Amino acid sequence: MLKTIYNTINKCVCLGWVRFLNSSNQKSALNLPLFHRIANIKPAADVKPGKHTHMINILVISGSTRSGRLSINAAEHVANYINSEYGAQADLLDLAKYRLPVFDDNNKRHESLKTDLETIRNKMLASDGIVVVSPEYNGGMAGSLKNTLDYFRKEYEWRPFGAVSVSIGTLGGQNAMNQLTHFASYVQACLMPNRLLVSEINKIDEDGGASERFHRDAKAFSHDMVRFSKAISESGLRND
Repeated sequence: MLKTIYNTINKCVCLGWVRFLNSSNQKSALNLPLFHRIANIKPAADVKPGKHTHMINILVISGSTRSGRLSINAAEHVANYINSEYGAQADLLDLAKYRLPVFDDNNKRHESLKTDLETIRNKMLASDGIVVVSPEYNGGMAGSLKNTLDYFRKEYEWRPFGAVSVSIGTLGGQNAMNQLTHFASYVQACLMPNRLLVSEINKIDEDGGASERFHRDAKAFSHDMVRFSKAISESGLRND
């Protein structure tokens, strides 16, 4: 029940109001049933890639820093789909290159840490949307990812947020996905309704080897993320 309420509220904010603000006849839009306004989005298959009129910049964050990680392959595939098929630009941010220390909110940070934080912050602010890719570790998102995300707050507000969870098992990291969606809601990001759960990540490699289902789902997720980010970008909801 709570999950249903949460999903409805998120769609109201991030889909219904975008449609309302972009409507040429707002008075007519208000007369429509609430759920018609929320769900009045064309299916991804009905929108041609060439319809996008300007480049949409999507930051794809690969959340694992451990050696031998496999989730980076899913992140790279999503970035490639965004780059090659939907007239958008993907910027892959690999947290293994930063390895931020345990979060401490103070002004006595080392200069190298300040430089890393500024780099990540600038990438977030330059993006039209953020995709976060997390493996599931011990029933939750990667600790290194949560630690990094906690360094920021304002950067998420009204910014499209796409969630991708990864696991070796068959459930696609559902527990990690739950934490990602709760985080996005708490920091007032616009959670993209379509989510990508990747099962059996050990069968996906960087050269494209993966199941037909993964490629189908990753392609649809990437397409929807670009459309969603474009709608938010053109709505004027963000101030940055």
